[in-house]
Amino acid sequence: MDSIVLESKLKPPACEHLIARERLLSMLTGPDASRITVINADAGYGKTTLMAQAYELSGNGAIWYQFDELDKDASVFMNHLATGIARAFPAEGKKLQSLLGKTGSMGEVRDRWISSLANSFDASSDRRLFLFLDDFHLINESDGIIELVKFMIAHLSEGCRFIIGSRKKPGISLGRLRAQRQVLDIDTSDIAFTREEAGRLFAEICPCELDDEVVDSWYEVTEGWPIAMVMAAAVIDDQRCGTDDVLSSLMLSSGSISEFLAEEIWKAMRENMRQMLMEASLMYEVDTTVLDMANIEREELIPANSFFQEAVERHLMTTCLLSNEKYHFHALFKQFLSGKLEATYGPAELAELHSRYARAFSETGNTEQAIDHFFKAGQIDEASALLQEHGEAIFEAGKVDTVVKWLGMVPQEQKEKSPMLYLLDAGVLEYQGDIEGGLDKLKKAKRLLKKIGSRHNLYMCEFTRSGYLTAIEEYDKALESVASAIKLAESDQDSVNAINRAATLNLLLGNINEAMTLWEGAIREYDDETGRFARQIAIPQIAGKIYGGDFKGVLNDTGRLFRLDNPPELLRERFIVIYMRAKVLFYLCRYSQSLEALGMSNEFLGKEHGLYYKEALEIIRGHDYLYSGREKEGVRIIRKYIRRGGVSKVFGPDSEHSYLGAYCRRRRDFEQAVAYDRRAVEEMRESRRLVGKVNATFNLGASLLRLNGPGDREARENINKADAWAEKSGYLYIQTQVHFYRAWEGLQQGDKELALEEIRKSLDIASRNWHNHFIAQEGRISMDLLTLAYRNDIQQDYLLDIFSIIGPEATEGLSELLGSEDDRVRLDAVHALAAAGGVLAAPLIYKLLRDKNKQVREAAKATMTRLREDIRDPQEVLTDRENEVLTCVAEGISNAEIAERLYISEPTVKTHVTRIFQKLGVTKRTQAAAFYHQRKVSEG
Repeated sequence: MDSIVLESKLKPPACEHLIARERLLSMLTGPDASRITVINADAGYGKTTLMAQAYELSGNGAIWYQFDELDKDASVFMNHLATGIARAFPAEGKKLQSLLGKTGSMGEVRDRWISSLANSFDASSDRRLFLFLDDFHLINESDGIIELVKFMIAHLSEGCRFIIGSRKKPGISLGRLRAQRQVLDIDTSDIAFTREEAGRLFAEICPCELDDEVVDSWYEVTEGWPIAMVMAAAVIDDQRCGTDDVLSSLMLSSGSISEFLAEEIWKAMRENMRQMLMEASLMYEVDTTVLDMANIEREELIPANSFFQEAVERHLMTTCLLSNEKYHFHALFKQFLSGKLEATYGPAELAELHSRYARAFSETGNTEQAIDHFFKAGQIDEASALLQEHGEAIFEAGKVDTVVKWLGMVPQEQKEKSPMLYLLDAGVLEYQGDIEGGLDKLKKAKRLLKKIGSRHNLYMCEFTRSGYLTAIEEYDKALESVASAIKLAESDQDSVNAINRAATLNLLLGNINEAMTLWEGAIREYDDETGRFARQIAIPQIAGKIYGGDFKGVLNDTGRLFRLDNPPELLRERFIVIYMRAKVLFYLCRYSQSLEALGMSNEFLGKEHGLYYKEALEIIRGHDYLYSGREKEGVRIIRKYIRRGGVSKVFGPDSEHSYLGAYCRRRRDFEQAVAYDRRAVEEMRESRRLVGKVNATFNLGASLLRLNGPGDREARENINKADAWAEKSGYLYIQTQVHFYRAWEGLQQGDKELALEEIRKSLDIASRNWHNHFIAQEGRISMDLLTLAYRNDIQQDYLLDIFSIIGPEATEGLSELLGSEDDRVRLDAVHALAAAGGVLAAPLIYKLLRDKNKQVREAAKATMTRLREDIRDPQEVLTDRENEVLTCVAEGISNAEIAERLYISEPTVKTHVTRIFQKLGVTKRTQAAAFYHQRKVSEG
């Protein structure tokens, strides 16, 4: 028997400088780890590395064995395994080694050897083996080793563990053990790095510090493939490599991913599989039905599905997406295959391949893929014909970047023959903000369309032109174009689109009533049984409601439409829904929910929703950050768009300077607020978006009033001007703000009656329409005004909600109510303080437990009980020292004993006890002790 031992087969690779995979290591080595773990993953996913880390954690009983192509029979395996066991368990290992040296047939030696091994580690033994068997796929055809491993699994004690690494499903029967939950399967998706792990890896191995955007880009390309991320460290350089050339940079690097794929995957593939995968790499997403149609005359490549099933089973960087019909290549493997294809096929062969794919995609109804492959085949006429017919629908579905790419591939002479491509060009330029270029395209399209005499296409030309004129605030001319479009409309759909545009233009001009009338008339005339038109009209109607200040209505409407499983069909409609929902959640002070909605924008809109929409949503994100504890980040985002200049003209009714002005005012930085607001007024001076102009004018007046005090003439002029505009146009949100500031000015001047009259008007409008953001944020610096309203029974229920939003900051202002001689005011104070401060207001409410009025006392007692029940842990409201004193009180010891135990004076103990009573709302030591013990029981 050959006794040569290769040390490399018994030694795992070094684990120094590797990122620990805690989530996976706990599965392999934790107390609840399965008896058998099979790590079955693609090449380069770190199977060996993970197993080596687990080996290090497994202690003295760990045995490593590295299979290779030379493992043809069981003798080599048994010899090395015996040597490894001898190092961990000398007696058992030497016995196994001696058995291998005895005479007899190979079968006899093997039987004696495995029987001895099983007896050494049977159920009665306290010895535990951890067998790490790496690259198991290399011996899947070796019946002797397979049988040996199967015997060990069947007869070694349950305390012995097997960790098997392989690129193929191991040829051992584990079905029964899986059913008994003794087997853990870890596949490629499990072992791939998470985004968090990738960040840690890059931080460890990269020579330069990377920002999140760069890390995200590299992670997206590598798809969590560990070896690719390690190789990426050699080419990542934030001075040299941005986020757009990630794939090519990695494929062209020295240390090449290409070399790894060639050695580990390519050379193991037979020729017809190489051909199939190379040719399929031309597809973004592999469709085997299309492949079969394209290869109908090539029997050696049909059926395609068999090739891809094998690729998945052999872990060839390929994933099945849908019912064994569609597949996905790893991005880097796809790039590798594409390189092989270009090196193997000539230009004419590649063009023919693209042409076959284009025809097959067209037959299966996948127009987008058909257009793409026709362009790549150089068949411009075929691609242009499909683009002219389907381009608008693809564009409206959110494929903005895709359509832009295609239009750039159409020669000028082809567009002269296809005038609708000019129209599509114009629509794209509108999204990109190139007004002059878009209008030029429209002129060319209209000139050609008049020759053809197509009524619908002329409608589209006028409708698109109205959009351009809207973007540059030529609203009167835009209305003329819309009127022409309405006359040219041949279908209900076209009529609804034109009426929506006309209503929106009225909205921008401040004619809210006219806009609503147009929408309501359209619903009556065009609604059908499906409700499709009603929904298409309801979506832009949401903008009318938010302009008018009906935030409650906007929340309800977007709630019905905000369904990710069935979003509106058109990109602009989906944008309106998510934009208005995120915006109104901000106005309701639900900043975290607004950010959640923004976080779903890619899922709701699609990834290609373009700069036009991305910037609009990013502005709301910045606004949310200002008021949700991320002020610096919010200011940075908004200032970024201010520096770009002119962005606000593309979307939204407000100037970004107005956002910062209002924020500074609420932070009492009135000079800076005035500076921002003056810039906003100047920016909106020539604008015809009335609501933005009104908002900027009001904000300047409010900030001047705060800076210069009541009676400031310029402040009043601006507020009065904003009020007149708001009254005429029905801007309820502006009216809420105007009445609030008139009330504040009246209160500062000592005119209580005026203050009450105006704050009543303000809160009446705000409570009906949920103008929470303004009332809460301005209320933080105007608590005297809110307190005045509350004690005079003005919208008390609504104000309780506002106090809750403001939080503990409101308790100081509300505490003055405690000194009122009016019993009802003190009673109201109990509820207001509880709403604002929660358990933190308990010491203030505690004072009312001895109030002269019984009703006040009972309300305070009931409130204190409720607040006390809300406290999960005394640490929430008590200091560390107060918690120590409470623990002593719960033990029943006296103040003197507490003082001695805690090394403090007895008067200090009394002070602590008094504060504990106040915060917990109790009056006796027994009540405090009961509270303590109740919490301890709930924790236990």
